Amino acid sequence: MKNTCMRLQLQNTEPQWVSMFVSDKRRYVYCAVPKVAYTSWMHTLLTLTGKMSPTRETVHKLKISDKIIKRAHYYTLVQRRQLLQKYYKFMFVREPMERLVSAYTDKVLHLGWDRLKSNLEDRIKRRRHTHAQRGKIAKKCITSFVTIKIKY
Repeated sequence: MKNTCMRLQLQNTEPQWVSMFVSDKRRYVYCAVPKVAYTSWMHTLLTLTGKMSPTRETVHKLKISDKIIKRAHYYTLVQRRQLLQKYYKFMFVREPMERLVSAYTDKVLHLGWDRLKSNLEDRIKRRRHTHAQRGKIAKKCITSFVTIKIKY
């Protein structure tokens, strides 16, 4: 699981401990992946504790869910290593194109393209491009992707 989590984080060599949920009582580590039934699985795992009947909103409020299922980043490095050695580890994956379409539907169609587009353009410019010309290229790429997606 460690290798898969690291690979999914692209350039990070350290697992994303904040995305791993731990149950000491049931002795498992769940590595959450966005757009791969995260809400459904967290709802199920929180319900199984018997401590709450979560709603869609409370599943995403980490201040609430962290009190019931701790995230691995709260453990020390030594404790994390022990968790990965001794606990049952699991994660769910999804076919990449299906995941992309789901994200597009959720974020673009439901949130609104204008809001998402401006956020994406800003993030791309900040993270990937060093000068304005590259930012213009990224803007064209985003627009092209959406145009292609709508046509097909």
